Order: sequence, then structure tokens, then C-alpha cells
Amino acid sequence: MAYYGLRKPYFAPFNEDGTTYDATKLQTVARAIAFNVSPNFAEGSLAADDDPQSEYDREFTDADVTLGTDTLPIAVHKILFGASTSDEDKTVIDKTSDNAAYVGVAVIAPQKVRGTKTFACVFMPKVKFTVPGDDFETKGNSITYKTPSISGKAVQNSAGEWRRKHEAASEEDAIAWINQQFGAAASSGTGKTGT
Repeated sequence: MAYYGLRKPYFAPFNEDGTTYDATKLQTVARAIAFNVSPNFAEGSLAADDDPQSEYDREFTDADVTLGTDTLPIAVHKILFGASTSDEDKTVIDKTSDNAAYVGVAVIAPQKVRGTKTFACVFMPKVKFTVPGDDFETKGNSITYKTPSISGKAVQNSAGEWRRKHEAASEEDAIAWINQQFGAAASSGTGKTGT
């Protein structure tokens, strides 16, 4: 398969039960630029009877997740990082007492397999992101865009899952599958972006 795009990064926080999502808050973070997932593993081996690797085990521990977007809306700071926000005066206040929440995250990536276009859906059921830094630069002779990137850790959920992947025939089918993962109605979250 060959991925050639990235669209619609969705997220939703957990309900108080910690196993289901608050589908009323399902929304797209912003417009996607990049999405990277790097799984980490714990490894161990045993040497016995002159065999340097008599036993070997490798188990998933967590995954590093990085999401780059064109912007990071004010509402996202409150849900993802626990920051104090005000839509009225467009203010975000980060405090040392802020507590980031676990969220589910999903993206859609158009792909081609032997000439057939489909849509890959990636759903990470339990991710906690870290408050991003800032990177500003003065304008010179050419225009350089600086965009936000948030990083976090994906861990396994109560069912032992850390990632789900699905191949959809159309973008509409991909959105419907993502809504299903969050326990939302088919139309929920579509086109809804935090402001």
C-alpha cells in the first residue's frame, strides 16, 4: 500500500467510566499535516545450555504519537491538556496544576493498492498528549509557516488494545467507521472543529 495523504484528525475524551468516550465532544482537532506512531517494546532474552538466545520475548509497552496540525484551537487546549480557556477573549492559561486527559485519536489516510484508491483509518484508543512548546520566527525575504505539533503516549486500553486499523472504500465509510469506534452516531464529529 502507498499512503499519499492525511485527513481529519479526530479525538474524543473518555467518559467518567474510563472505558467509553464522550461522543458529544467528538471533533476534528484541526487540519492534519503529519501523524507519526512509533511503538516501543520491552525485550528480554535468556541464554541457556550454550545457546546465547534460548528464550526471547518482546512485548508492547507504549507508543510515541506525534500529531502535526495547521492550528491548535482554544477548545483543544482545555480537553487535551486541562488548561483554562476562554472563548470570549480567546485566551489559554496553562497552570502547573493542569492535568492532561486520556483521549481516543483517529486519522484518515488515502492510499492506493495496485491502482485502487481506498482510505486507511487508524484509531488509537488511549492517548495522552503533552502541552506543546512554541516556535516563532521573524519574517525574512521568504514566508515560512510555523505549525503546532503535539506529542504523547499511546497505551493499551482495558481490552489490551493500543491501535486499530481499517480499510474503507470511501472517505464517508472511513468517517462512519471512526464514529463507530468512538460510539458516536454516523453524523457526529463530521466537520466539527474545535475553536
